[in-house]
Amino acid sequence: IERAVELSWSEPANTGNTPLTSYELQIETKGNSIFRPFMSNLDPLSVNSIIYFLSSNQEYKFKAIAVNQVGKGESSDPSNEIRTFEDQNTPTLNLVKTFTLAAVSSDKINVTWERPELTTTAIRCYKIVYRNENTLEPAKFLVISDYTVTEASIEDLDAGAEYSVQIESNTQVTTRLVVSSTKTVYTFNQKPTAPYRLYGGP
Repeated sequence: IERAVELSWSEPANTGNTPLTSYELQIETKGNSIFRPFMSNLDPLSVNSIIYFLSSNQEYKFKAIAVNQVGKGESSDPSNEIRTFEDQNTPTLNLVKTFTLAAVSSDKINVTWERPELTTTAIRCYKIVYRNENTLEPAKFLVISDYTVTEASIEDLDAGAEYSVQIESNTQVTTRLVVSSTKTVYTFNQKPTAPYRLYGGP
């Protein structure tokens, strides 16, 4: 997957005699020997995840951490080294190359895009992938099943936050996802608080 990687892992042999509540992921970029927190609150019932918003032609390693009601367990051994594709090698088929973002309120972003110039067959659906860069929450998705649609709104966002957005597309003949480049936008800050020290005179 362009500018993204897919990870899978095995559930801990011992969950601490209590159900897992989530997984966390740490990331290391080649040349930087420090693993840093990258994603939290991953579904405890799932042992795989697609990691978005990575740089092209970059090598990464990951660690997984299981979490239960008591706390975080030890991190896993590092994954194998994974290199993302180069932009110049990204297939142009089915790729959304042009899209724009616009914050319209403190909790809403509008996304507009152009349909891919080259397609192997009709687009089956688009998936708008977005992530709050101020938190470690996993990326969220908005699926657009009507291939004729070229605009959508992302709602229920945090005020004054930076969001990264990508657009996936796939066709009726393949389930392979093609991921656009990443763009970022800030939602508006919250509404102002009430005025104070209001007084008058005769």
